[in-house]
Amino acid sequence: MLTLKTIKIICCCLVLNFSLKIKAQNTNTNQLINKFMSKPYSPAIKSNGNLYLSGQIGLSKETNTIVTGGVVAELQQIFKNIETLLNENNSSFDKVVAVTIYLTDMKDYSAVNEEYVKYFTKRLPTRTCIAVSALPLNAKVELTVIAE
Repeated sequence: MLTLKTIKIICCCLVLNFSLKIKAQNTNTNQLINKFMSKPYSPAIKSNGNLYLSGQIGLSKETNTIVTGGVVAELQQIFKNIETLLNENNSSFDKVVAVTIYLTDMKDYSAVNEEYVKYFTKRLPTRTCIAVSALPLNAKVELTVIAE
């Protein structure tokens, strides 16, 4: 059984963007760990007519790991994840008003731009791109989105 101290340590490590590899001894413990590790936040929140999406990385929902293939493959998965959240909240890419991109390597900026424009066909949202030293699970790119 996980103690409160163990849960606090797990949550603190997530906030600090450290990758954790935990081997649990049984299925119930695995499920409990996954519950705490996968969603210590709200994936999307509606407020005052806007939809705010938490940072999205190229995490495959099927494998719960970052997709392989580099920054473009990660970005494609990110947009798939974003589209799911937008659809679940009666929104779409056409209603996105702001995007923040976090990149671990600014050399990927051009490749990100080439893929990015494929998803915004009616209007381009405002955008900020920030270089960071690391992202959760060693992702190369992360996006946050605000939509109507």
